[in-house]
Amino acid sequence: MGSDDELVKMNRCLSKILLIITVLALVTGSILRIGAFNWNNRLQGDVNLFALTAREFVVHSRLYYPMKSEYSDNVEYQVLRSPASQHPPLWPFVSGLLGKVFHTDDTFLILKATSEIAGILLIAIIAFVGMYTGWLNEALLATSFVGVSPMLVDFSANGSPYILLATMIILAMTMLEHFHYQTITDYVLAGILCGIALQVHSVMMFMPVTFFAFWLCERSRLRWKGVVAFLFAGLLVLTPWISWNLLHFGKPFYSYSIYFLLEKLDLAQHGIYGDVITTRMTGAVNFATIRLYISMVADSALNFSLFYLLEVGPFCLALALVGGFTLFRSDRRKATAFALPPVLYTTTIFLWATFKYRFLVPLLPATYIGAAFGFMELYDRRPLWKSLRWICLVGTIVWGAQGFLEQPPTRYYHNDASHAAHYEKMLPLARELEQLEPGVVLGYSRSLDGGLETIYWHRFPFVYGRGFNKVEEVRKLVHDFDIRYIWADQATVHHVESYFPEAKISLGNELYYVLEISE
Repeated sequence: MGSDDELVKMNRCLSKILLIITVLALVTGSILRIGAFNWNNRLQGDVNLFALTAREFVVHSRLYYPMKSEYSDNVEYQVLRSPASQHPPLWPFVSGLLGKVFHTDDTFLILKATSEIAGILLIAIIAFVGMYTGWLNEALLATSFVGVSPMLVDFSANGSPYILLATMIILAMTMLEHFHYQTITDYVLAGILCGIALQVHSVMMFMPVTFFAFWLCERSRLRWKGVVAFLFAGLLVLTPWISWNLLHFGKPFYSYSIYFLLEKLDLAQHGIYGDVITTRMTGAVNFATIRLYISMVADSALNFSLFYLLEVGPFCLALALVGGFTLFRSDRRKATAFALPPVLYTTTIFLWATFKYRFLVPLLPATYIGAAFGFMELYDRRPLWKSLRWICLVGTIVWGAQGFLEQPPTRYYHNDASHAAHYEKMLPLARELEQLEPGVVLGYSRSLDGGLETIYWHRFPFVYGRGFNKVEEVRKLVHDFDIRYIWADQATVHHVESYFPEAKISLGNELYYVLEISE
């Protein structure tokens, strides 16, 4: 009896310690997230596309890019705007709608606020579900990790949707764990989640596969009426996006991003075809293509694994492995529910055969939950293991804290210092360009995505020209779109000067140049 009382006291003591850690972590995380609003002053990568699309919706009530960005036969060629086609439009639509409500076209600010809400929702869901299901200590520790994770802090204020993807993966894990096969409502809710997820980011195509894979593991309990309800609910939620795709592209599902992969596989190439510049298939799948694709997948998987370890650290990963192994040994159904969404998400990333550092974000909360279970599993072990769990806990926190020492502590790109330096030179030049006579800008630099990140600031009509290496293609772009300015950098300015001897440098610094084409 005495040993039981002692165990209860020890559990209470542990809960108090973890509660204190959680409070400190959440307070620290809240302060850091406020700071993230300040250090995220750049429209990094796809955030620029989301902000531009949202601003077009605020101003013109259309989900378009205010520029020529897509070169395919699915859109008009000689037009300085095109339907948003690289990602599903739900994320910028919500921000654009909020812009209309609050009467502002500063959609970058709205995107940052929206991602902050998603980040708070992520913490709230982990805490609520953990305490509701009786995993109090695990929930406290997981929310602590999530609260001070450098990457999750940063992505809670950078305007990208990846923090929302992380939230949706946690929701999927929770729904699978507590799925009631006899309740049609559970099937409907799963279908709604999948429908919404697919409209946030194309990578979420793994989500419906996750539910079907889990149900197949327990097919004797499955209700086919529920499966029909799941499909109906998902398709009903997807109807606006499917209709939008059919209207603008003639296809129910479409993403211009697929051409990037086809070009890497030498199956497609952009160039001059008749009177237009577009991207078309130039080859067929063969053994060499398959071998190249496998090589690209292997490189993607290797990079993903290395940078994943770099981000979470060895201490957190060790705890997560212990937690996952223990959970699988004690409750395979729960372990399957927890593992399927992050595993299938990772598989989807590998199959995309391209690694971006931001792809790690949706995987981190699941890792921290696994680490929390691993920490608790070592609680009943021998004194040596108890010491190791505290070493791993402190090691996880210290490892993560190093991320905030970087200047700026942004995580959208790996080794962000170079991108930050480029942006510091890019932004003033974009502001100066805004003061010149209006004209169409050709983005022809190799850094900061070809000058694309300048358009939000200078607001001039823009033509995306990165990747066009033939002089006849560049000259045709200048002619067809009546280009007045060319945005170049150190790597491309001499090419521009050789292509257009009459061009004069109007603006410039040591990294970027704006050349004006004489009329």
